[in-house]
Amino acid sequence: MLVDIFKLFFIIFGFIKYGIPDNYETAFSYGLAFSTTNYQDFSVAISFKYDLNAIYILDEIFWFGGESCGLYLPGVILVSKRASQLGCSNTLEHEMGHAWQYRAFGPFLPIYGLFENLEPDYSYYQIPPHRKTMNYSLITFYIPLPSYK
Repeated sequence: MLVDIFKLFFIIFGFIKYGIPDNYETAFSYGLAFSTTNYQDFSVAISFKYDLNAIYILDEIFWFGGESCGLYLPGVILVSKRASQLGCSNTLEHEMGHAWQYRAFGPFLPIYGLFENLEPDYSYYQIPPHRKTMNYSLITFYIPLPSYK
């Protein structure tokens, strides 16, 4: 079993700072995982992945000295009640796009935007393009299948 400690830290931080979340968003994935070493040993396992994002609806969000419509931290989505007054629309959907980006790119999310060929151009307020893959989930559990030689 694998646990993303980085994401777990932010979820615990959210509970401590903001209390009980207003809502949750979860994702579940399963599949086969293949492994080999030196092309001699080959193993197969069933993988189960679970991911959680705590959603907080806050009165205001200040980020880098300015008020923000929303913010995504790994495992925590913050949405301002004043988002529409600030000129933002689809704030929750926008932040969910970042959540799926983190599930695809994990800790590389802050730098993957530097490579222009990985992401098409889009407006800052538009829902970011995202791939619905769970390469980085909160919990990953493997059940090895018996090998036959």
